Amino acid sequence: MKRVSIIGTGNVATHLAIALHTSGIDIIQVFGRNQNNAKSLASRVSAAPIFSLLEVDTENVDTIILSVKDDVIEEVANQLTKSNAIFVHTSGTVGLEALATHQNRGVFYPLQTFSKGKKMDLSNIPFCIEASDKAAKLALLNLANVFSNDVRFVNSKTRKNLHIAAVFASNFSNHMLAISEKLLKQSGQDLSILEPLVTETMSKAFSSNPVQSQTGPAARDDQKVIQNHLAQLENEPLQKDIYALISKSIKQFKNE
Repeated sequence: MKRVSIIGTGNVATHLAIALHTSGIDIIQVFGRNQNNAKSLASRVSAAPIFSLLEVDTENVDTIILSVKDDVIEEVANQLTKSNAIFVHTSGTVGLEALATHQNRGVFYPLQTFSKGKKMDLSNIPFCIEASDKAAKLALLNLANVFSNDVRFVNSKTRKNLHIAAVFASNFSNHMLAISEKLLKQSGQDLSILEPLVTETMSKAFSSNPVQSQTGPAARDDQKVIQNHLAQLENEPLQKDIYALISKSIKQFKNE
């Protein structure tokens, strides 16, 4: 049986630990600086909770997954005792070199947004794998395959490009909905009224082509409607700027 330890107790760490445990992987330790979080996650995956990096057992595991904030990956990795285990991080933007102090290293990046309280099936989530050598690559492939049907070998440069594309597609789209909800509340409506529209928009984007399926005043170059919308946003200068910039981008894509 594969033996894995998890460094971190956040959204990604939680979902990975549970998916691995459910798939029959033996989770040995769960590290967290917050003792309650570490104990909670460890109990869910039958692991030992630890609260100091000095307690991490790097000898009796196959893989150590660092699922921590991007800006501390290298710092945390440097504090872990060297061993023959494979040390991996789960970041979409940090390169493999952040784990350079360890001979066997890799990236185990799930291309998805996670929330602790929302159950998720990881079987169709793309897992982007990178490794220091063929043996580590094969080991990570086998590990990802226990719960994902979509495992891809992706180098650091491509992974960074995937991550910024994901920010536009997911994070920015979600923020557009936040702006929409704010505008709707001004007239006593709620976000649910837009659900059929947004669902159809996403369906068309993925079934055909986002540029070809683009509709709306900017795609039609309907300047009268655009100017009316900008006037409505006069008291919301940031939202007005966002509207103008995105409309400009839509027209540019249409004309390319």
